[in-house]
Amino acid sequence: MKHRTHSHFAVPALLTILALNLQPQQLRAQGTAFTYQGQLANSAAPANGAYDFAFTLFTTNTGGSAAAGITNPTVAVSNGMFTAMLDFGPGVFNGTSYWLELAVRTNGAGSFTTLSPRQPVTPAPYAMYSANAGSAATAASASSVAATNISGSFSLTQLPAVLVTNGASGVNLFGTFSGNGGGLTNLPLTSLVN
Repeated sequence: MKHRTHSHFAVPALLTILALNLQPQQLRAQGTAFTYQGQLANSAAPANGAYDFAFTLFTTNTGGSAAAGITNPTVAVSNGMFTAMLDFGPGVFNGTSYWLELAVRTNGAGSFTTLSPRQPVTPAPYAMYSANAGSAATAASASSVAATNISGSFSLTQLPAVLVTNGASGVNLFGTFSGNGGGLTNLPLTSLVN
């Protein structure tokens, strides 16, 4: 009696599966889009159906001029709940405080109705942790740069006024000094004041 094995089929199939799983993964930078979830009522009842939404950013909670805006057509609303993907593009969220104004209309019909109040745009936990701040040990050091990371030329006007620079003319020192003054040179007598 002859036994047939199917192992000659299993090996190529296993190799094919391994080859598919070993493909290099594409890494993508974090985009500028984020999700917004909300609740919509129609005549005091939860809305249902497709609605068009207009999202506009303002730098103030009332009045002011629009900083950026987008329209999301055909957003599904179910039992009053909706989720919309918002993408105002790069450079908009640069630390400026924004309020989001929503306007809505039944899918493609009529004009938009502005909802109020505007909602403050607040950071998500991971948005507060940026690649630049990732190397900062504490929040206090996040706004400073190590001296080894500074390169190039700087004029005296770019430096803090309290910084003493060797060889600079017009440097004024103020405060209380102690010591015997030994080693001071090129100091005019008129500069010494009680």
